[in-house]
Amino acid sequence: MATMRNVLDLLSLDELLAAVDRLGVTVQHRRARAGLVHELTASKKVRLSDLLGFPPRERLRELCRELDLDDDGRNKAALIELLTGARMAERDGGSSGRVYDPCCGSSGMFVQSVGSFARTARTSTTTATPT
Repeated sequence: MATMRNVLDLLSLDELLAAVDRLGVTVQHRRARAGLVHELTASKKVRLSDLLGFPPRERLRELCRELDLDDDGRNKAALIELLTGARMAERDGGSSGRVYDPCCGSSGMFVQSVGSFARTARTSTTTATPT
């Protein structure tokens, strides 16, 4: 599995700048490649899967080859899974100790929705008047 730093080290300065701009990461020096890599890796709001969503499929295949990973992915999602290690975790039966959220972190929204529905249901049953 590739780390974020491994992948970022392979990206060009233009690709790093595009990622910084698209993800809204604040950087101090836009011309220093090492600084961009550091800011992206240190950012708590940037995940590797977010960074890999921007390059075209062929570029992702190049990154896989440069990292000695199998580049047989037919679509971007498969290549992103390969680079982020999601496929490896599936193959290992999840033994890596990592949990991958297929909904990209939206589970909190669903949990809050269930709570909201439960509160609404309780309120509507207690305030309903018999007819």
